[in-house]
Amino acid sequence: MRSANSRVIGRRCAAAVAALALLSGCGGGTEREPEPGDITGWAGDGTQGHDGDGNHRTESWLNQPMEIVFASDGSGYIVDWNNHAIRRVSPDGILETVLGAELPGDWPCQTPEDPANCEVPLDQPADASRVRLNHPTDLVFDGKVAFIAAWHNHKVERFDLDQSVVEVIAGREKPGFAGDDGPAADALMNFPDSIVLDASGALVVSDERNNRVRRIVGENPRMISTVVGSRTESGFAGADVPATESEVAFSPYNEAGGADNPPPGAGLALDADGNLYLADTFNHCVRRVAPGADGLLGAGDPLEEIITTVAGECGVEGFAGDGGPAAEARLRHPHDIEIGPDGRIYVADTDNHAIRRIDPATGVIDTVAGTGTAGDAGDGGPAVQAQLRRPYGLAFDPAGDLFVVDTGNNRIRKIVQ
Repeated sequence: MRSANSRVIGRRCAAAVAALALLSGCGGGTEREPEPGDITGWAGDGTQGHDGDGNHRTESWLNQPMEIVFASDGSGYIVDWNNHAIRRVSPDGILETVLGAELPGDWPCQTPEDPANCEVPLDQPADASRVRLNHPTDLVFDGKVAFIAAWHNHKVERFDLDQSVVEVIAGREKPGFAGDDGPAADALMNFPDSIVLDASGALVVSDERNNRVRRIVGENPRMISTVVGSRTESGFAGADVPATESEVAFSPYNEAGGADNPPPGAGLALDADGNLYLADTFNHCVRRVAPGADGLLGAGDPLEEIITTVAGECGVEGFAGDGGPAAEARLRHPHDIEIGPDGRIYVADTDNHAIRRIDPATGVIDTVAGTGTAGDAGDGGPAVQAQLRRPYGLAFDPAGDLFVVDTGNNRIRKIVQ
């Protein structure tokens, strides 16, 4: 735990970086302009906790942030996992909470079967000020609407930012697996982790402890189906077979359900051609599902939607392979995946404390941030010489710079591209 003095020093350092755009760090050295590949702090001063709203992003506290997503106006939305909140960084750098609270909770209707104890029914929109979250992990924007993977709530929620209302679109009051090929509002989910939007407007969600990827499509009603995975238990099976016949290990547990909460796993990304990339986290690899002839995963013949491995040897963990074929590399519990503006695939290699990059044209993998050793050093210099601590999330801003959610350091860091 940091002392009061160290927190003050950290805040002064962050303020100096923000004000002077120094990439030499507060410890001294020669000042210079940012260069491509340099890393610096962007949000969080390294203190784990919650210090309220209204502070500058560099002087704020975060609590194991999981993701950052940029809106069209340039605002950054931080999924502040252990603060149970979605927090917005405005273009002028001020941090504020837009959904959730410091303490965890669930939908206002805790017991739907008891109307007397149900302030807001589960199937009706609620004012955002009355909605609590429990460890959210991801969100995706569709205009002025955000869809949230409410991980420990076992729900997918729709947040209308203009109206400031929230509604549950998938998942009920308990975890489980049920509802495929029926209304999403009646389905059960089990720690939904990552969420992306396909070209048709359908949501694609990794249902972590169910070891599946599910697709939510349509309105009134929205319908849900499985597009990856064939059973709820963790495993590995099905290289180069239809994705719905495969097995994945999004969770470290080999049985569905149970009292233990899994570490977050199963990041997702879609490229411009409709290919789905998924972090098969506890198999230590990244896999790809190609859509069928229609170009949309889950919209056509499932026998055409084949799953393959693009990085890591599934089932084998390690940190190796830079400069060679990604399929022969070693990863350790990868989580988030992002497709860069350059078309390359960026992976948060969480327990290698590194960010890896795959060139789909050549199949070669390299490291763009982190040394493989956990730490919090290196701001002001090349990202490949810096230390990270269990990074979970990645994002590109509108300018094309890469942001790393340095979860274990309670910070967001920026890599100049």
